[in-house]
Amino acid sequence: MNSNALKNKTFIFALVAVLVASVFCVSFTPSVADAASWGGVDASGLWYYQPDFLDVASAKQAVSGWDKSKVTKPVVIGVIDTGIDASHELFSGVLVKNANGDILGYNAYSGADAQGNVNISDTAQKHGSGVAGNIAMLIKEFGLEDYIKIYPIKANTADKDTFDFSVLAKALDWAVDKAGANVVNMSLGRSKKDYDTLSKTVQSAFEVAIAKANTKSVVVAAAGNEAKPDTNPKDIFYPAGLDGVVSVMNQGKDGNLYSKSNYGLSYSLCAPGESVYTANGYAANTSLYHETGGTSIAASMVSFATALLQLRMQIEGRAFDAPTLAKTVKAFNVKTVKKGDMTLRALDLNTIAAGNLDDINYNYQTPTALSLVHDGTLGSGDNAGSVTMRADGITPVNFYAKVSPSGKVDPDVEKSVEWQVLRVKGDEESVVEDLGVVARGTSFSFIAPGGGDFLVKASIPLYNVQTSQKVHVEFGDYYVGEVRVTLASNADESADVAPSTAVLYTNHTTTFALTGVKYLDPTVETKWFVNGEYAASGATFSFKPKKSGTYFITAQYGDNAKVDFAYKFTAEVKPFILRPLDLSMLILGLTIVVGGVVVAAVLITKKKCAK
Repeated sequence: MNSNALKNKTFIFALVAVLVASVFCVSFTPSVADAASWGGVDASGLWYYQPDFLDVASAKQAVSGWDKSKVTKPVVIGVIDTGIDASHELFSGVLVKNANGDILGYNAYSGADAQGNVNISDTAQKHGSGVAGNIAMLIKEFGLEDYIKIYPIKANTADKDTFDFSVLAKALDWAVDKAGANVVNMSLGRSKKDYDTLSKTVQSAFEVAIAKANTKSVVVAAAGNEAKPDTNPKDIFYPAGLDGVVSVMNQGKDGNLYSKSNYGLSYSLCAPGESVYTANGYAANTSLYHETGGTSIAASMVSFATALLQLRMQIEGRAFDAPTLAKTVKAFNVKTVKKGDMTLRALDLNTIAAGNLDDINYNYQTPTALSLVHDGTLGSGDNAGSVTMRADGITPVNFYAKVSPSGKVDPDVEKSVEWQVLRVKGDEESVVEDLGVVARGTSFSFIAPGGGDFLVKASIPLYNVQTSQKVHVEFGDYYVGEVRVTLASNADESADVAPSTAVLYTNHTTTFALTGVKYLDPTVETKWFVNGEYAASGATFSFKPKKSGTYFITAQYGDNAKVDFAYKFTAEVKPFILRPLDLSMLILGLTIVVGGVVVAAVLITKKKCAK
C-alpha cells in the first residue's frame, strides 16, 4: 500500500471517528450549558450547588425547557446595600440600563449631583458587590441575563457600611416606585433592641415603606449573624422580623444551621451562606473573587430564587401578586434543617424550578389554640402556678407562643400573636391596670415594671384564641455599686450609674434622689445624712448649705442586712458669690457702678475747667 492510499484511509478513519464521537456527544450531552468558570473556579464544584443543597444542575435542566418567548419583561432585583463595583466582570450584562445603555441605579443617601449623576460605587468593604455578585453569578449560571436584572441602590455614606433607617425608607420607596423592582434584597439590619432606640418617627416611616413594598414586591432580608434565637423579641433582627418579609437564615457546609446565624420560627427559611464564592469584598484583596459568608449572602440566594419563581409563573401564565409570591417562596421548599426541636425550611432551587405549583395549598388551617412555654421558674405555696421573678429592670422571663395545629397555620398569622400585660390583684386576678399590647410575634420578653402580680396574655384576636400565664414579681435586689445619690435635676432613672459629685453654692437649694428607685420597694424608708448626721427621711432630700466646704451626703435605703453601705455624694460647696451667674452679675454691677463714678468725675472736672 502506497503512502497516499494510507494517508487517505487514515483520514477517512479519523473522519468517521470524529463523526461517531460527535454523535455520541450529541446523544448524551444535556440540553443545558456546562457550569461556568469564574476566576479559575468551576462553579459545578461549589459545595452549595450540589444536590443536597441548591441542586443547581437539576434546576438548570428544568429552566432550559421553559418557553422564554413568553417573558414580556425581565424580573428586576433591587439590591439595597453599599453599592456595587459596576466594572466587575460579574455585572456585565445583568444590570438594568436605559435606552442609551447607561447603567441605572440610585443613591438613597445623597441622591444625584447637580449634573444628575448617581454615585452607586461600593465602599471599601464592598459588601454590596459581594451580595449582588452572588445573584449575578447565579443569573449567568442559568443563562438568564436577558430575563433577570439587578438594580443597585446605595443606602450608606461614602465611608461607612452602616445604614440610616430613614434612608432605607427612601431606598425602599425608590425600589418599588421608580426602579420597578419585583424583588428587593436587604442584606442588612439591626436587632429589635437597637431598632427600638430609633425615634418613633423613623420607625413609622420605615415600617410604612416596608408595608407598601410588600404589596408591590417581595422583600428579602437577612436574619443576622449574632447566633441568637428569636425567643427574646429584643434579639429579633429587623427588617427580617417584620410582617410579610421573607427572612433568611444561614445554612452551613455540614447541612446544619450555621453557628453564627440567628434563628427561630420568626424567620422564613435557610439558604447556604458559608464560604460562598462571589465578587471580591475587600479592598485589601486584589483578586476579583473571594469566599465570604453570613445571612447577607444567604439572603441573596433567596432573592435569586424568588426572581426565578416569578419568571416561571410569568412563563406559565399563572396569576400571582407579591404577597402570594412571598408565601410561595417561604413554603415551597422540600428540604429542611433541624435546630433543637425546630424544623426550619431550606432553599431548594430545583423545587422552585420544577416542583408542582398546583400542590401548594394556601388555605392554611385556622388556629384553634395557643399555649405558652417560658424559661422562668414556677413558685410554690401561695405562688404555685405563677412564674416568680424579681423586678430589677434587667432580667427578663422569655415567653414563646405555640400555635395549634402546629406547622399548619399561616406563618404570618403566627407572627401576628399579640402580647398584653395586665397588673392584677392577688388570686382574684381582678385587673388593676392594663399595660396594653406590649409586643407582637411568636415570642415576648417580659421585664417586670415593678413588684406585684401580673398576667401575661397571648392572643390572635382575628381568630379569638388566647392563653395567659400569671407572674408574681418581688421587688428587685439592691443596685449595689450601681445606684448613686444624684442631683434630681440630672436624675435619670434608667441610668445604671449617676453622678456622685458636683459643685454646689451656699444659700442655693439642691434636691437629691436615688436613681433606680423604681425597682426598689417604695414602702422602705430612705434616710438622708449630712457628714454622718441624720438630716431627713423620704424619697428626696433638699439641701441648702449655709457655708462653703466639703459635704458628704449619704442615703441609707432601709435597715435590711443586705445594705451594708451608704450611697454617697460629695458636694464641694463654694460661696454663692463664686457662682458663675452670680459672679457675672456682680462683675456687671461693679462695672456699671465704676463706670458711673468715672463718668461723673469727668463731667465735674469739665464743669470746673469751664469756669
